[in-house]
Formats: sequence, C-alpha cells, structure tokens
Amino acid sequence: MHFRSLTVIVTLRCTAQCAHCVMSSSPDRVETIEAGFAAHAVEEAAQAGLSIVMSGGEPLLEFELVADLARRASNFGVSVAVYSNAYWGRIAEQATRMVERLRSSGVDTLLLSTDVYHSPFVPLKAVEYAARAAVAAGMHCEIAVPSPADDAVTSGEIAARLKDLPKVLVKVHLVSRRGRAVQLGSQVFAHGVYDRPCPVLGQLAVMPDGYLYACCAGSIQFGRDGVLCGGNLAEVSLRSAMSKWESLPLLSDIQRMGPLQAAVREAGRNPDFSYELGNLYSDLCDECHDVCRSYEQRQNWARVQEV
Repeated sequence: MHFRSLTVIVTLRCTAQCAHCVMSSSPDRVETIEAGFAAHAVEEAAQAGLSIVMSGGEPLLEFELVADLARRASNFGVSVAVYSNAYWGRIAEQATRMVERLRSSGVDTLLLSTDVYHSPFVPLKAVEYAARAAVAAGMHCEIAVPSPADDAVTSGEIAARLKDLPKVLVKVHLVSRRGRAVQLGSQVFAHGVYDRPCPVLGQLAVMPDGYLYACCAGSIQFGRDGVLCGGNLAEVSLRSAMSKWESLPLLSDIQRMGPLQAAVREAGRNPDFSYELGNLYSDLCDECHDVCRSYEQRQNWARVQEV
C-alpha cells in the first residue's frame, strides 16, 4: 500500500452548512484539533515524506494553527496544501491578502470547493478571486465541484465558468453518500458500479479527536473499529498504523484495482470471505464500505472460531 499524504482535519466548524457535507460541518460545530498534538502528527508525517493537507470544516477559521503547521511541514521540504470554501475571498484585495499570508507560511497548494450546495453560503465570485490570487502568488490551485445527479446541468455550468480561469485545475466528481448527505434524496446520487482503482486510499486523515483513518473521505464514517481506522495517534505512532495497513493485502488491492476486484482477490485468499455485489452504489467510497464491512465480518467470524 502506498501512502501519499496526511490530511489534518483542523476543525469541524465551518462558515457554511452544506447539505452534502461529508464531515457534517457547520457554524455550530466546536471540535478543533489540539495544537500540540497536531504539530507532532504533522512533523511525524512530514519526516516520513508525506505531504500535508489542512482541511475541515473550514480550516482557515483557525488560521494561526494552520500557519504554524504549514511552517513545520515545509521545514521538511514536503508539499503543504489547504482546503477552503473561500469565504474570505468575497473582495479581491482580501483574497490576495489571505493567499499571501498562506504562501509566506509555506503553503504551496490551494484546494477550493464550490457547487450548488456551497453557493448559498459562499458566492462563486469569491472562489474565483481566491483562485486567481493563488495562481498570481505562484501556488498550485484546484477547485472541486461535486455534482449531484439531479442537477448536473448547473454543476456543468459552474465547472465551465471556472475552467476559464488560467492555470486552475477544475475537478467535477459525484456526491458521496456520507455525512450530512445521507439525508438527501436518492435522486442526488449517481447509482452504479465503479470498477476502478481508488485514488484516495493512502491519503491519510487525522480527526480532531486524534483518530487516524486510511483515506481522507469515506473511511472516517466507517467507525473506530473498522479496518480503515489506524487507532488514535495519542496512543499509536503513525508508522505503526501504516505498518498495520501495509500488512493487509485487501487494502493494497483496493488502492491498485478498486474494491470489486479486491473482493475477488480476497475471496481467493480466504475461503471464509464472501461479498454480495449491490446495485445502489453512489460512488467508489460506497463500494469500498461494503467490501471492507464484509472483510471485517469475516475477521470477526474467524476470531469467534478461534475461541
């Protein structure tokens, strides 16, 4: 299994309360990672050669903490990225000032997000100002545009407008049935079967409560007892969690081939493993959830047999 980065979920507080938020973030959430703990996690990850990402919620509500973590990571020569909804970019001059502060702290990549769910809280113009400022500062900039199946036209229009921004990478992706999005109707999700490698497994994430997960999105919703949770970094080292995951062929297979082919290979290794293909997957994370749950059930059954 290949590890790419560590995402620090700085806070679950956010200026927005988007209906599809994987983290169920909102202005009312108070969970924020402890500064000393976060600094230790970032330094351990950066020393291991992992790039660092700060996310949330809205991480820039904790700007001083983000800046400190960015400086620590950049001392090891690794890339440092920040996710944001660009709430601070409503005026071009303000967007420029924020980007300059981030750049001087060692942040080299700005990751923005916008869509039909963000727009009631942050105008598209703010995202455009933020992206232009990032490019002008010499930063790499990407904009994610989650696209609900029942409003793909509007999403396409948003993406087309953003693609006019020079040197900005725009990525359109499906809405994941995780977090607050589980309350949305089925028409939002593009149900299907996704037979491809997982692009996010190995992008580790540490939550404000200290628990480490094997990817920065769906695995956080799997629970602390799941195969995709590496334990609490207050009790285990990052290296030991990575070693645990490296020892599981299933995860390497998901990363290289995708959940469905990984399930086939796991069945070949373990006669007790079984997996029933569903037909209502919203995205690759949905598929991975089912495969990993089947694996965990097999492992639990094996432990019962040993008693």
